[in-house]
Amino acid sequence: MEPPDITPEFSPPPATMDATVLEAYAGIDDAQTLVFKVLQRFGRRAAVDASDPVAGPVLRDMAARTGHAFRDAADADLTGIDVWIAGTHRDAGGAVPSSPRLHLVERAGHVCLRVAPLHDWKDADLQEYAAARL
Repeated sequence: MEPPDITPEFSPPPATMDATVLEAYAGIDDAQTLVFKVLQRFGRRAAVDASDPVAGPVLRDMAARTGHAFRDAADADLTGIDVWIAGTHRDAGGAVPSSPRLHLVERAGHVCLRVAPLHDWKDADLQEYAAARL
């Protein structure tokens, strides 16, 4: 017997990724809320990049806790990805990453939203999250 499809419904992608998409998420400061809202809207059209050894497990956990479907950026086929959720965070010295928290990038021939919910997190923040939840 096939399990029922419990994939949450989500909005169709915008006709084009533009500044209005950035504005929709710009005011969300909490990392978990940002991940939830993005996955709520884009679901399996979002890829979570958990390749960073410190931030990766935290980001994957945040995504899993949303209850929404998503794809792993390590998958060979990322056709149809509209959002790239990256584990970019402050370095060990506390320097802010050079890329913005939200911006548009070209991936696989089309424009995607790149989201870095952990952008302002330091290694200590990641370790604290991991100790409490992983």
